[in-house]
Amino acid sequence: KIQVAFVLAGRGYQSHYGTKLHFGFGSQNSQKIHVRWDSGKTAVYEAKSDVNYHVLIEGTSNRN
Repeated sequence: KIQVAFVLAGRGYQSHYGTKLHFGFGSQNSQKIHVRWDSGKTAVYEAKSDVNYHVLIEGTSNRN
C-alpha cells in the first residue's frame, strides 16, 4: 500500500500548516518509508511499529 502526503511549509496571517504527517501502518511490524526531499534527494527509513513517532531529517537515514 502506498501512502502519500506533503508538508506545506507556508503560513498565512495568524496561521501555520504544521510540519507533522501521519501514516497508519496497521498491524505490520515494520515499514520502509521512502522520502523525496525538496532538494531532490531521496532517503529510505525503517519505521518500527513499537515507536509512536519518527523524526526524519534530510541527510540522515536510520536504515540498518
